[in-house]
Amino acid sequence: QSSGSAGANERQITQIVDALNSDDTVEYASAEFYRKAYSIFDYNDPSFKTQWALQENFLDFGNPDWDGIFNQGELDGKEIRVAVLDTGYTPHPDLENVVDKNVGYDFVQEKDLANDGDDVVDDDPTDMGNVFDPTEPYMYHGTFVAGIIAAQVNNSLGIAGVAPNVKIIPVRVLGANGVGTDFDIAQGIRYA
Repeated sequence: QSSGSAGANERQITQIVDALNSDDTVEYASAEFYRKAYSIFDYNDPSFKTQWALQENFLDFGNPDWDGIFNQGELDGKEIRVAVLDTGYTPHPDLENVVDKNVGYDFVQEKDLANDGDDVVDDDPTDMGNVFDPTEPYMYHGTFVAGIIAAQVNNSLGIAGVAPNVKIIPVRVLGANGVGTDFDIAQGIRYA
């Protein structure tokens, strides 16, 4: 396993890994790059009506088979578990009944990225916030994604999730500032 640093030339690293993999004395080689979560929405408005991507005119539920199903709650996710591989979980009242913290996991192993005082894999998927640039507003991206999926509906809080009855499994693969390594992400995928 080769570790690529931020800003490294991915093409050169990929060529080196390809050369290593063609060497009969090397069992396996892979590059490890840093990845970052990005948010494309301004999600501070707690009104469902502003969730344009969830409105019927955007989703085009004109198909007779789909008409009204979304609004009647028939696509609520009951009996389904969804693993959210992201920055972890921060407690939020709109998610308190849907996040299964007992099976969540933290795969962020690089101490500076983990920002949780250790560099080990453990069963605490808590999102620890910023460390690289404390002046940058932190996105709590994993909680944001979990909310889009499973925020409770008709409770006068926050937003409406698309499947409010699923159970969310928080799998922390991105650390401080939403940055994580390919290796940690791969471990989270295997776990999920």
